[in-house]
Order: sequence, then C-alpha cells, then structure tokens
Amino acid sequence: ISQGAEVRCCSTEIPHPLHYITAKGNEIIMKILLSRGLQPNVLDKHGETALHVAAREGFVNCCQLLLEYGAVYNHRSPKCPKTPLDFAMENGHTEVVTLLSMVGKYFKELKKKKFKKLETNMKFFCAVMNCCGNDGMSLMGRAVSLGLKDFAERLMKLRLQMAPSS
Repeated sequence: ISQGAEVRCCSTEIPHPLHYITAKGNEIIMKILLSRGLQPNVLDKHGETALHVAAREGFVNCCQLLLEYGAVYNHRSPKCPKTPLDFAMENGHTEVVTLLSMVGKYFKELKKKKFKKLETNMKFFCAVMNCCGNDGMSLMGRAVSLGLKDFAERLMKLRLQMAPSS
C-alpha cells in the first residue's frame, strides 16, 4: 500500500476486501483501507455492508471506525432487509446496540427538530458526526438542510474541539 497499490481492487476469492477484513475484526487494516479511499457502503452478494458484518460479529470498534468514515448506520437492501442494529440485537452485542441506537436516536431527534443532548464523548462523537442515514446525508448535512442553525453550530464547535488526529 505504501508503494501505491490500489486498495479498491478485489479478486474472485475475496470480492469485498473491507467485508473480509471487518469479519476478522482487524481495525488497523480497516483504517488503512478506509483512509485510502475504500468505500464503507459497498454491498456484498448478500446485500450487506461492512457495518452489517461488524455489527453481526460484535466488533464495536470496527463499527465505530466504519461510521467515522461515512457508513450508513441503518442500511437495508432488497437482499438484506435487516439493519446493522438488527444483527447486533439478534446476536446480543450490547455495545454495538448502544452505539447504533445512539446514532439512530440522534437522527430521529433531528428529524423531529427536538434535539436534546449531544454526545460529548469524543470517542463516539466522530462516529456520530460522520455517519450517514439511508438518504446519504450526515447529521451535519441534515441539520443544515432542516435549517437548524443552533444545532449545526453546536456540532461544529464540538468538531473543532476534536484532536486533529481523530
């Protein structure tokens, strides 16, 4: 990769590298792939994203990393009508359920324009800030499109407080 290898390619044996690495729970390789442009929302032959895989396996740090790189938190497809949250709940992965439920709560509250409290735990904030809903819009994008200036400003202030390496 450091020599310029194309990270978005695949093979017949491993058609979806991010799904494969996610299933192994390898956050280091995931971060390398995602930071080099691998898209987090690619669907495999089952209609699942890498976030579905991470949620099913209970890899909360992998889920968080995917969300930070713009994964759709509630993706459903005709081949896979379940969301990542559904998989986490079915398999009893409480940390993943907590993370994905929190993200879902923020999107729902924002849609109702009744946003109460914003997560200030920076570990989770970046995941919340960058992930997308089914419409492809981030929390910030949705706040701006709904004309929620105060909320958008709060998001930006928190984002500016984050360490540059986050």
